[in-house]
Amino acid sequence: AALALAADLTDPKNRGRVFSRLRASDSVGMLLGPALGGLVAGLRLEYVFAAGSVICLAAAALLLRLPAAAPPAPAGAGPGDQTPVRPVRLLWLLLPVVALGAPVAWTFGTYETVWSLYLTSRGATPFVVGLSFVTYALPVVLFAGLTAGLADRLGHARAGVVALLTFGLLAATYPLISNVAALIVIGLVEGTLTAAGVPALNAETSRLAPPGGQGRTQGMYQLAFNAAEVAGAIASGALYGIAPAYSFFAATAVCLLGVTCSLLIRRARGG
Repeated sequence: AALALAADLTDPKNRGRVFSRLRASDSVGMLLGPALGGLVAGLRLEYVFAAGSVICLAAAALLLRLPAAAPPAPAGAGPGDQTPVRPVRLLWLLLPVVALGAPVAWTFGTYETVWSLYLTSRGATPFVVGLSFVTYALPVVLFAGLTAGLADRLGHARAGVVALLTFGLLAATYPLISNVAALIVIGLVEGTLTAAGVPALNAETSRLAPPGGQGRTQGMYQLAFNAAEVAGAIASGALYGIAPAYSFFAATAVCLLGVTCSLLIRRARGG
């Protein structure tokens, strides 16, 4: 809903910047939550969940007090333009973007499942594990405007390809390194190089939305994104039980496959 509203209220030329700042606001939580959570977990683990409940309830109360935002009707849109697009047709329309976004989500699912286990196996404390998430999120927050501008100039689809290649290639390096500090530094580099990737794909999704269909379009894309994240979490957990390296190498393979499929689909469609 937030992505659809941002698209409805924003000029198409500026959506890359808007989606980038929206992700930066999400990443503020990743900056504060893991660091504080990792610190508190060393004292009393249940306090982490209690604090999460308080924060969520406070945010819900804030949302209830916000004024309703009524997005303007799309330019030139008439009653006939509001006809819902069938889900299968919508998915087909978004297929080139889904081919890039799904591997990103798979990689997120992999890290959410095995990253803490992997760092702990290398000797990291809960606080250091939390710090690793903070260092990944930091460039997303600090460089939101800069990366969005670069993505707008490069093109949202191209920015998504660059981010996906970066995710895939760096994922393959993690099993080869045992030093915790080096792993955290690589995560910082990964966060910097991929900061524009997810917002660029959201912007590309909004560009493909039919008139009056931003909510359905973003919903379909997020459905595919979340499904891939779940699949990545399940698969990487199973692979980690065999050997930790398999989880990371699988993420690399999925990323490279996604780039290949997206390029082939675009070429077949003449774009």
